[in-house]
Amino acid sequence: MSRQFNYRDLPGLAAYIGRIGAEQRHFRRYVIREQDRDLYHHDKYVITIAKDGEIDVREARGGKIPDEKLPTETEQAAIKADCASAKWPQWVPTTEGKLLDLHTMLRKKHRREPTLFVFRNAKGGIPFVQQRIIKEDGNKADLPWSWWDDGEWKCMEPDCLLPLYGLDRLKHAPEVFLHEGAKTAKHVQAMVDSLDKSMRTKAERAAIAGCPWAQRFKYGAHLGWPGGAPNPHRVDWGPIAALSPHVSVVLVCDNDPAGENAAPYISRTLKRRLGVVRFGDAFPRKFDLADPFPEALFREKKGRKIYVGPSLEDCTEPATWATSGKDRLRPEFVDEWHFTVKPAVFVNRSNLQRRYDEAEFNINIAPFSDTPNVAALLRKYPSARAETLIYEPGQLPGRISFDRAQVVNIYQPSPIVPREGDVTMFEEYLEYLIPDADDREQVKRWIATLIARPDIRMSYGVLLISHTQGVGKTTLAEKILVPLVGLANCSFPTPKMAVDSQFTSWLAFRRLAVIGEIYDGHTAKAYNQLKSVITDANVMVNEKYEKAFSITNHIHVVASSNSFRALKVDDQDRRWLIPGVTEEPRDHSYWTGLYGWLQSDEALPAIAAWAHAYVREKGPVPTGLHAPMSSAKTRTIEEGRSDGERMIWEFGQDLIEIGREVVVRLDEFWAWLALEKAALNSREYGNEGTLKLETPERIASIFRSSKLVLPRQQFKADGQRFRVAANFEIGPGAKWDDLRDRYRKPADALKKPEWF
Repeated sequence: MSRQFNYRDLPGLAAYIGRIGAEQRHFRRYVIREQDRDLYHHDKYVITIAKDGEIDVREARGGKIPDEKLPTETEQAAIKADCASAKWPQWVPTTEGKLLDLHTMLRKKHRREPTLFVFRNAKGGIPFVQQRIIKEDGNKADLPWSWWDDGEWKCMEPDCLLPLYGLDRLKHAPEVFLHEGAKTAKHVQAMVDSLDKSMRTKAERAAIAGCPWAQRFKYGAHLGWPGGAPNPHRVDWGPIAALSPHVSVVLVCDNDPAGENAAPYISRTLKRRLGVVRFGDAFPRKFDLADPFPEALFREKKGRKIYVGPSLEDCTEPATWATSGKDRLRPEFVDEWHFTVKPAVFVNRSNLQRRYDEAEFNINIAPFSDTPNVAALLRKYPSARAETLIYEPGQLPGRISFDRAQVVNIYQPSPIVPREGDVTMFEEYLEYLIPDADDREQVKRWIATLIARPDIRMSYGVLLISHTQGVGKTTLAEKILVPLVGLANCSFPTPKMAVDSQFTSWLAFRRLAVIGEIYDGHTAKAYNQLKSVITDANVMVNEKYEKAFSITNHIHVVASSNSFRALKVDDQDRRWLIPGVTEEPRDHSYWTGLYGWLQSDEALPAIAAWAHAYVREKGPVPTGLHAPMSSAKTRTIEEGRSDGERMIWEFGQDLIEIGREVVVRLDEFWAWLALEKAALNSREYGNEGTLKLETPERIASIFRSSKLVLPRQQFKADGQRFRVAANFEIGPGAKWDDLRDRYRKPADALKKPEWF
């Protein structure tokens, strides 16, 4: 075999390369590298040799070239003379057969199986292979291998820009994820490919368990760029730039400054719609998706690890290059954004829930722009303009015509697509949670309407109460309703936020609020505040540092409690469905089976299909319908009553059941109640308790709920005007003389006739 060509055989070229301290990439390219403070090596200067021997030196990231790095006239003349007589090998893509030769050669050399990342082009050819070497000190090195026309594999890069790893997966992918390095791309692609396997290896199961985003990646092509974060300029990005604009492209940066700072260069190069994933401090430094997610992002619950960290969408930000020069915006960037007049905000089409004022918008776009004031440029484009923001689940999301104006509807439908399936476990869960069939049917109708008819705003919420913890009250909301409504449409206010906070961001632009635990201390204040939230047609959006504005209210509330005194529910309440909830806990195996099913690909789509079928067959909950009564609601009302309210209720009930017609004056009843409560206060608290007397309006409300009759007209006797309560019907034209024979003082009203 003839000796291989070596640049050192060319004395003029060898002398110049040695003088400037460059290293060879391939026969016609050499680089001078620098190390940054994160210990990444990046190309500082790139030296390229043309066919005629002309030397081109450039700064890899732009900038002036020092004179000492340029060849002298003498050096340039010597290099041209060398090149005129040299026969340079040519790089060519190769085939699987030649790859086997490389594998055999490296296995013999290192006496172990080599770790190879094979870069294939769109046609299946192999332009480049990367060999991963793990050194004795644990550090890694990636050696390049390419095939040349002299019939040899050479440990050098191909004579071209470096290809992306995974190009053979690109052709029909609806979305593309670009990872930093071939190792991460290969790991994620293998993981998502294993999702469809009926039998998985231990390593595949571990990879899926360690990546809560695995299902979200399922239909994407995962590509890696070689050279690491500091060297995106060495990569051929053409295949990505040439993709249809309808293909989603997301750049996944390693969790370090170098990885994130590569995004602007790649964005400027691609000049197409782009998103970027940044992990943040919840993840360890240098984290990438070949690493398992940190344990701190999981919570142990009933023997299962539950992921509580950010979603892929939470970590994804817009990264499309904005400008074409300093005074024009690129059309694909303009197409990504809306701006509104009132409030004056900017909204990205891919995530309508994020809103930015002008300063925030300019700061956010600055890394991807040639000008500091992109907001001013965007406002020149009528296609991006809208009057205001709305949240209308019955309408399409995005910019629409609504109420005679162009507006931005920031409602985003649930990502769960209904699909017919077996919902036996869901039905059994509801039957266990709510044993009473009538109550359960009311809850089913409410659930089905919430899921299948986002255009309907029901006029009442759901309150689940049981003394026993761990019976699955929160499972309904957190595991079933939230994903089916869509996480973007849900909020999770604490009871304090819902009751005491002046800020209303938890109910603005949301369809479902989940309040985890309302306790005894909230009572009347919580009831009145939440009643307003459930009832009001419009709500003021009051967020920190933003000017308040009004929007249509679409919120529904699901709350839970371990106390029947959690809310002081009014006797005439119309706003809460309170079904009877089981007090019998289930064993651990039951919940393991249920949660396992709910996390499968089949469960939530099947429940969504069930909801649509239920609404078609039985109809939704109509807007304005009042919440039905239930035994659990009656108990909640009774246990929420104060001592005085209980006296009023019991008086009314006794009067209904007394068996003869009786009428009492409300002014006299109020005075009698004051005496009775004072006596109770003395007995129970030794006159140390504070005496609080119910208002006449509250007395009237409780009397009505106990089925007493309270005519609207006032009566007159002995120069006084008053209203009455009776246990019989009183005609609209009745006079006091018509009632006088049935009138009794409150103290005598319940006595038998012979006691008078």
